[in-house]
Amino acid sequence: MLANIQSQKTLKLRDLIRAVRACKTQADERSVISKECALCRTAFKDPNNQFRHRNMAKMLYIHMLGFPTHFAQMESLQLIASTKFAEKRLGYLALMILLDEQQKVLMLVTNSLKNDLGHSNPYISGLALCSLGNIASTDMSRDLSGEVEKFFRNPNPHLRKKAVLCAIRVIRKVPDLIEDYIEPALSLLGDKNHAVLLGTLSLILEITKIQPNTIKKFRGKVKTLERLLKSLVLAGYVSEYDVVGITDPFLQTKIIHLMRVLGTGNKEASEKVNDVLAQVSINTEPTKNPGNAILYECVQTIMSIEAEGGLRVLAINILGRFLLNRDNNIRYVALNTLCKVVNKDTAAIQRHRNTVVDCLKDADISIRRRALDLIYALVTKTNVKALIKELLNYLALTSGDSEFKTDLTDKICVVAERFAPNRRWHIDTLIDVLKTAGNFTRENVTTDVITLISRSKSVHEYTVYRLFNAVKESVVREASLVQVSLWAIGEYGDKLVSSGGAAEATEQGSVDGEDQKFQHVDESDVLDLLKEIMKDVTTVAATKEVVLTALIKLSVRFTEEKSRIKKMIGAHRNSLSLELQARACEYYALLSGSLDNVRNQVVAPMPVITKKKKDRDDNNLSIKGASEAKKDDSDEDSSSEESDSEEEDSSSSEEEEVKPKKKPTKKTTKKAPAQEKPAAAPAPTGDLLDLFGGGGSTVSSQPSSQPPTSTPVNLLDGLFGPGPTTNTPAPAPAQSSPMDFFGGSTPTPAPQQAPQHPAKVVFQNNGLSITFNYNIPNPGVTEVTATYTNSNSSDISNFELQVALPKFILKRSMTPASSTTIPANTGGSSTQKLVLENTQHGQKKMVVRVMIKYTLNGQNVVEKTQIGQFPA
Repeated sequence: MLANIQSQKTLKLRDLIRAVRACKTQADERSVISKECALCRTAFKDPNNQFRHRNMAKMLYIHMLGFPTHFAQMESLQLIASTKFAEKRLGYLALMILLDEQQKVLMLVTNSLKNDLGHSNPYISGLALCSLGNIASTDMSRDLSGEVEKFFRNPNPHLRKKAVLCAIRVIRKVPDLIEDYIEPALSLLGDKNHAVLLGTLSLILEITKIQPNTIKKFRGKVKTLERLLKSLVLAGYVSEYDVVGITDPFLQTKIIHLMRVLGTGNKEASEKVNDVLAQVSINTEPTKNPGNAILYECVQTIMSIEAEGGLRVLAINILGRFLLNRDNNIRYVALNTLCKVVNKDTAAIQRHRNTVVDCLKDADISIRRRALDLIYALVTKTNVKALIKELLNYLALTSGDSEFKTDLTDKICVVAERFAPNRRWHIDTLIDVLKTAGNFTRENVTTDVITLISRSKSVHEYTVYRLFNAVKESVVREASLVQVSLWAIGEYGDKLVSSGGAAEATEQGSVDGEDQKFQHVDESDVLDLLKEIMKDVTTVAATKEVVLTALIKLSVRFTEEKSRIKKMIGAHRNSLSLELQARACEYYALLSGSLDNVRNQVVAPMPVITKKKKDRDDNNLSIKGASEAKKDDSDEDSSSEESDSEEEDSSSSEEEEVKPKKKPTKKTTKKAPAQEKPAAAPAPTGDLLDLFGGGGSTVSSQPSSQPPTSTPVNLLDGLFGPGPTTNTPAPAPAQSSPMDFFGGSTPTPAPQQAPQHPAKVVFQNNGLSITFNYNIPNPGVTEVTATYTNSNSSDISNFELQVALPKFILKRSMTPASSTTIPANTGGSSTQKLVLENTQHGQKKMVVRVMIKYTLNGQNVVEKTQIGQFPA
């Protein structure tokens, strides 16, 4: 029995492996491991155990299987203290695997490491350096830094290499020791051994990364790096360093990387490396991965330093060749790099535009997304038509991946708005997007199309004919296209059926040689189409509601089909849909003869739709993502991006309708000094609630010497139409009354305008930025409009903002975010409104805690922060 125990104690590692592999169940494996651990634990207590290294090898195998081996940590220290090389080697291996820098036991090994670093056997010193480079703690790094530095001058290249790599660990733990390694690192740049050179370059890069102010100390060695790189490029076949015909590609890429760090922001250093980078780019073979790695590093360096124009074109051409590679990884790297450098040489990238467009057809979704981002950045006024045409063709061919199609439609719409050569082309593009993408378009696209049509008076005939034919010819009628078409038919139905409407539409559509002919449309044809839409089983309830609204609009625009319109509306008074039934009943009552005057006012043509200032800001944000890459458009004035689109097209006929509705400048809202005459208040601005065209009284723009006096006002005046004009000055209301739907004036004097407060960025992290716009209508009440933007290259989805408030703060209202998806590259924004009341106003400051949840690159992110930047 004793002999059996002795045999178990001397069990070899290979026997243990066989025993574990022979186990049929997990319980059998645990049993074998438990017995072996017990035997090893017993053997560790024997000071004269001659199989100590064998037991430690078994402990390493057991650790690899995932079983606890903490009881063997002290045994590794005893093996390190052994005089035998085999035991010392296994002890250092166990030290690096079983322990980490957090273990207190590690303090006991510092002295052993110091002794072995000074050992006469270079292999033992190498083991100590390797272990120190892997598990050195802050204290060990500070204590043994001097010993490591001595090896920089060691004649053995094996030890010099290990010392350089160990020094990287030391300066990461103790950055204060960097100054001690700058001169030794510079002295090793002339080393003949490639392994030592590679380690030295890694050390220098780490030093410049930790302390960027040390870069200037290494710039004197640019010539040395240039000579070294040339020798590698022009060297013949060297078997020791050859990798598929390229001499030491690892060292070449590291040298080029260091050149990029030294040349960035320094013209003199950049000029020194220009020639060698051109030589490397031309002489490196791009058919193998090592060559591609060197070329990619060259491109990165050329685009980072102050390189010559020809060298930049060469770098772009290299990336263009990458796009033709069969390897998807190389193509993705090329697209990603082109997206980063598109601002630096757009003209050179334009030469590869067709290749980039072809990448949209790739099966890999990541390549398609990067190609889309690059195309989005390449659009200019000169190529917008060609690129949009390519994108629309691809949109028609692609299937599946609804998220990608949604991103594609958003980018098409933003680019069309930014670079549209004329209104007609812009409208055509948005209609094509609605026809092709349909339900993949976001709600804001439908709103933007309606707004654009409203403001494009010169092409109203063409637009309504184009939309009518688009819906009539569509096999699958998408809800977004149908709703826009119904709105246009309801508003401009009289132009659709007029005698000269088809000819006028044909004339408006003849632009740039693209002649379009339209046939005359009868009133019955329009109503037949509306009836067909109502009976279509695929028509959603929201579209049916728009059909009823279009019918009531057409009741005053069509002269021959009024009875049929009334019958079509009355047919839905018993609809199962509550909203549809309510509209039908109200519209049917409105068609009675006694309400003719009311009906004419209610269904009068809508005024030109203008965007609020906030909407225009959001639009500018979405445009900014495309315009940042358009540095070559020097003729574009920066102020044009902030101006309203009717100011851009000041020559269009609708300018006269929009201009009177502009808000007064800030100068007119300030209080006049005591010695000056008080100026009359400006005319009231157009209210979005004034949907049916009612207007208030006009006021004189001349200053008055007498302060305005309040006069009694009849509440019914101007209810169903504009009131009489008067030249008497009247105070301008600070804000429209929610009940002033038809433009009537209010009898009570308007309160003073609430003070405006500048917007503040209250949160910015991980590419997400949250800006608060404040308004304080009453003391203690704060209205917050939060704007969310995303500067990442990927969209943020599933966005949600949760607010936690102290007891003294009441949340009056909080609307949902306008969109749970925030487009990438600041290509758009999402907004949310919140109204808070501080019940202890003047005693405690407003403060809230928020939790932000969203998904970015497939990862769920939760952010928490406290916001106290509220105005007093």
